Amino acid sequence: MIILTGASGGLGSKLIKSLLLIDDLILIYNNNKIEYKGAISYKLNIINQDEVAKFITLHKQNLKNITLVNMATFSQDGLLANYSTENWEKTFDINVNGPFFLIKQLLPLMIAQTWGRIINVSSYLADNGAIGASAYSSSKSALIGLTKSLSKEYGRFNINSNIMELGYFDGGLADTLDEGIKKNILKRIPTKKLGQIEEISSCISLLIDSAYINGTTLKINGGIN
Repeated sequence: MIILTGASGGLGSKLIKSLLLIDDLILIYNNNKIEYKGAISYKLNIINQDEVAKFITLHKQNLKNITLVNMATFSQDGLLANYSTENWEKTFDINVNGPFFLIKQLLPLMIAQTWGRIINVSSYLADNGAIGASAYSSSKSALIGLTKSLSKEYGRFNINSNIMELGYFDGGLADTLDEGIKKNILKRIPTKKLGQIEEISSCISLLIDSAYINGTTLKINGGIN
């Protein structure tokens, strides 16, 4: 069973078709409802621990061989000196605390089944930063640290934890960029094109199938410099 958070987002919604070819699928959304034939849709505020616990209880019987793909994300640009505490906290709530709450609740099931795949989605900006992206980039860096620690703590239970570090893709946050900024980004990518959703789904399939990829950051970014 694959649990996909951020399923109604620009990239998450495009992943659904290919993920259904891999396994059964639960789509997690919050504000923007999404439904897809063959998948279970569930409205969940991932930063509400009580809601997360209820979700696990309701679906416990279906949660076998669990793969959690954390794609829910929040980004609000702004220079640090002017950045609101509210947006800073919201960024870390959705990008770090939400994945933490879900992982914490799912780990007992994964341990009991001696199988699990935790795939957290980070960003090129986690390693490189950008003007106006201090909150977003630092939250995605925190996610990398969390994932690497999980890989060491739970690898002995055949629970692998890995990061997909995404560059700029056709869809998602890249759609919010000014055309001038997008052109400059394309100049820095050797392939001179944005990533396609198939690159992400193929990496998810690899991480599910492999028993020996653990604690790794897969950089899916076209070689951007």
